[in-house]
Amino acid sequence: ESSHYQKLTPSQGGTDSSKGHMELVTFDLRAGIPINADVDTSSIAEIRFVKERWDYVELTREKNSLWVVDRAFIDSTFWDTRKKSHGVTVITRMKENLNYSVIEDKKVNSSAKKQGILSDQIIQLDCSKQKWRLIGYRSDSGEYYEYLTNDMNLKSGVVAFLYHRRWDEEKYFDNYKNDMGNKKAWSRKPVAIRQQAVIGIITFILTRLFTNKHAINFQLPIDGSTQSKRHSRKQEKHLSGETNDHFKAFHVNLSKVTRQVWRFLKMCMLKKSHHRLYEVQLKPLMTTYL
Repeated sequence: ESSHYQKLTPSQGGTDSSKGHMELVTFDLRAGIPINADVDTSSIAEIRFVKERWDYVELTREKNSLWVVDRAFIDSTFWDTRKKSHGVTVITRMKENLNYSVIEDKKVNSSAKKQGILSDQIIQLDCSKQKWRLIGYRSDSGEYYEYLTNDMNLKSGVVAFLYHRRWDEEKYFDNYKNDMGNKKAWSRKPVAIRQQAVIGIITFILTRLFTNKHAINFQLPIDGSTQSKRHSRKQEKHLSGETNDHFKAFHVNLSKVTRQVWRFLKMCMLKKSHHRLYEVQLKPLMTTYL
């Protein structure tokens, strides 16, 4: 992700990226939280940064880990090496300029077809010595997507589902930049930008803990009207076969920390703390959200 500052790009005689600084965040899909952040202010490609400068590159050597990444992180040699040595696999979107040949057209069963899977092919990338899979998927709204993965064991519907879950990270960036007011970097210096990113992660996690732990203390409803209950009912509905996309419940309208909470906290910095303020303003907002 990038935030902008008064930069000096290579065309202007400097080294700053024209897109702003790069903020690379690792997001744990199972926990639903960002777990680290690294920053680079020079003009460098994302995958090159991972290979040459990323402080957390050792994470890509965790045995049997699965990575869901943007197309900018496609590097077949890098992922081939990780798979061979550590059993690491990756899921991403296919690039149009990647050349490949089809080795096998795998049969798509009726269950996968109901999930929107149109094709599942074993392919050989011109830039790779290992086999990959190319999965064609059409969403309920009609968009067509192609997913690229070197994981040969996951069901094709699960591959599509996991890539949809990558949007949880995009929602975090929306929270970080818009709700927490971090569209602008505090400084040109990487250390300051990284501190800003880490404080954002801490704020996000603390707010999640706050809303989860204190719902009962603040007498917020915890019955069938809560978002978690609605999500469970929606999940049951989709898994029962009432829609073509059985995984839709997992990737549509996922819960996120409400922006009203942060707006309220920001406003509180300018006002004296009082329980009446909570009763009149924060509780109604949180109740509506939940």
